[in-house]
Amino acid sequence: FGASTDHKLAHAPSIPMALPETLPWDHKGKVDDPNFLGQPDREVLHTLRYGRIVAVEKGKGGRSLGFRLTFDNGLRAYFKPEQEFSGAHWYGEIAAYCVDRTLSLGRVPTVVGRRIAWSKLRSAAGGDRRIRELKINDDGELRGALVLWVEEGLERVRWGNGWERWVRIKAHIGISPYRRPHDYRLALNSGHQARESRHDAPSVAPSPEYAAEISDLIVFDYLTSNVDRWGGSFTNVRTLGPSGPLVFFDNGATFWPRVHLPLMEARLRALQRFRRRTLHQLRQFSAKKMRNCLQQDLLAPLLSPSQIDAVQQRIQTVIKHAQTMQKYFGMQQVNIL
Repeated sequence: FGASTDHKLAHAPSIPMALPETLPWDHKGKVDDPNFLGQPDREVLHTLRYGRIVAVEKGKGGRSLGFRLTFDNGLRAYFKPEQEFSGAHWYGEIAAYCVDRTLSLGRVPTVVGRRIAWSKLRSAAGGDRRIRELKINDDGELRGALVLWVEEGLERVRWGNGWERWVRIKAHIGISPYRRPHDYRLALNSGHQARESRHDAPSVAPSPEYAAEISDLIVFDYLTSNVDRWGGSFTNVRTLGPSGPLVFFDNGATFWPRVHLPLMEARLRALQRFRRRTLHQLRQFSAKKMRNCLQQDLLAPLLSPSQIDAVQQRIQTVIKHAQTMQKYFGMQQVNIL
C-alpha cells in the first residue's frame, strides 16, 4: 500500500497473548496479516471483543452519542452504540473495516461489534439529551461498534481551496462534490462554488504518496457509500498526528440501501488519478473474504447479501472509471506510484 503502511503506531499498550480462535481472514489454514498502519489486528481484536472495561468517559463532539472505554490492559476504544439517528450506522463501522482489510489498505482503525450493558455507560452519559435516541435492548444491553482509540491523535487537515487538483489531470472541476450533501445540492442549484476556507491549496500535492492517499480515501468512501466525509472544514479528514498518513475513520454514515448515490457518483467522476496498487487490489477483491470477515463478528449478520453485492458493483464501477481515465489521459498521467 505504499510507504505509509510502514508507519508503526507508537505507545501501543502491551496486550496479553491470549488470542481469539480465528481472525476474520482465516480460511483453509491460510491467515493474512491484517493491520492498522502496521499494528497487527489479532491481539487488539481479542481485547475489543472480550476485554474487561475499567473506565468509561462520554465522547466529545459529534451528532451521535458515544463513549470512550479503557480496558484493564490499558488499551482504549470508542463505543458507537446503536441509536435512532439516521446517520449513525454502527454496523457500517465494522463493514467498512472489512472492506479495508479485504483490500489490504490498513487505514481503518481495528473495530468489532460488541454488546455492552447500559448500566456500565449510564453514569458517564449523565443528562445528555441524546440518551433517548439510544436503542437499549430489553436485556439492558446496547449493541454497537467498538473502535480502537488512536492514541497519537488525529489531526484535521488544512488543505484549503482547490486541493482537488491533486487528484485530477484536468484541473477545473466546476462545482466540487467534496462537501456535505446539503451544501452540494445548494451549490448545484445556485450554480456557484462556495469557498470553505480562506486560503488556496498549492497547485501540486506535497508528494505523490499524499495524492495517492487522497485518491484511496475517495475510492474507499465510494465503495462504502460514505456521504459524511467532506465538508465542515475537513472535520472527518484527518492524519495520524500532524504529519502522518491519512486515517480512514468515522465510517458510520455508510452502506445506504441504494447501490449508486448521485453525490457519490459525482465524487467518483471528479477523481482522475489512482494508485496503481489500489486498482490491482480492486481487481483481486474477494467477496468471500469480506463475507468471512463480516460473519465472524460477534454481532453478525451485519450486512445483507444485497449490500455485499452492491460493494462488488461499485468496485466494477471504479475499475471502469479508472480505465476510461487511462484511455482518455494515458496511463502515465492517471497512475500514481
